Amino acid sequence: MTDVTVKQLISAPRYRVFRAWTDPDEIVQWWPPPDSTNTRIDMDLTLNGVVSYRATTAGRHFQAAGNFTEVDGPLRLVMTWRFEIILMDRWEGIMPPNAKETTVSVEFRDRGSLTEIELSHTGLTDPAAAAEMEERWASSLSRLAEAAQA
Repeated sequence: MTDVTVKQLISAPRYRVFRAWTDPDEIVQWWPPPDSTNTRIDMDLTLNGVVSYRATTAGRHFQAAGNFTEVDGPLRLVMTWRFEIILMDRWEGIMPPNAKETTVSVEFRDRGSLTEIELSHTGLTDPAAAAEMEERWASSLSRLAEAAQA
């Protein structure tokens, strides 16, 4: 297994950063890559609630979806995570049944007037895919830092 851990300090209070992470209207400002279109976020912030991120980047549809296995706001979120690039012109269903399920855990910690996010993505099996996920998460958290400060 190859696990990824990414940290980001954000100049905003923890409750504000947690809201930026959990409010679909705010998530679309930071989660997808900047050149994405057709972004849709669905989030049921309850135990076993569904979370689904969809976007189109460079003409390719992709989605990540799962369920919350832990919701302890504004301290911690844990969710299953299945990522798939969709090679079709329209969305069909939430996720293919054969998508590999991994786990994403997010900790929100007070650091004085700052908030530290520590994101762990576990269960990845391919080192190249893990390196790509680390880069994507670092980029997303950097955009989250900008959005939460606004």
